[in-house]
Amino acid sequence: MIHSYRYPVLFTLLSILLLSLCWRPASANEQPAPQDIIPQTVDLTLAELAKRRAAIQADPSLLYPLVQHTVVPWFDFARITRSAMGPFWRKASTTQRTALTAAFQTLLVRTYAQALLNYPNPKMRYLPVRIAKNGKKMLAPTQVVTQNNQTIPINYRLHRQANGRWLIYDVIVNGISLITNYRSTFKSLIRQGASQATERTARIPTGIEHLIRNLQAKNAARTQ
Repeated sequence: MIHSYRYPVLFTLLSILLLSLCWRPASANEQPAPQDIIPQTVDLTLAELAKRRAAIQADPSLLYPLVQHTVVPWFDFARITRSAMGPFWRKASTTQRTALTAAFQTLLVRTYAQALLNYPNPKMRYLPVRIAKNGKKMLAPTQVVTQNNQTIPINYRLHRQANGRWLIYDVIVNGISLITNYRSTFKSLIRQGASQATERTARIPTGIEHLIRNLQAKNAARTQ
């Protein structure tokens, strides 16, 4: 079982970013300046949610196709999945890699969308971004102030593609990385599935298939 419920703030804040990207009018060649990516997307979402919350709460399923259709260009789900798999990624077949990326993407999008419905609008603080000397990676730190005035650091990691477009590949909440969180869960599920194989050479492939089925079952349960 994927323990996304252990980190509700992580998934909620990512959902806010995802939905803001959905409603942002962007073209393939348009992107904010690096330091403006997170502030623009989050601030726009807060305004849109104020107008759309009633309709979405009445029919939560409206979120899923919207987020699924628009989030892919902004998040590097292939890299997120590869990183979460760790060394097991090299042992996965091409078919398994495709299935893993698709299932993990669906899980994340639906988890974020559901969390968004149950979380009040946060107060955001945006800190100066830090771009690596080679210009290929960026850290966009933010802070969320909760209703009881607790400050939660949310750091977004982005990398720059050859075309200059920045993509988010990890999010760190209170020092807890999205990738690290799922890497531990994936490892556990792969080992659990591998223990069911009778032949040694079949253990890892069987374990990876077990992980895929687990992700797919989790996604199917969310649609019921």
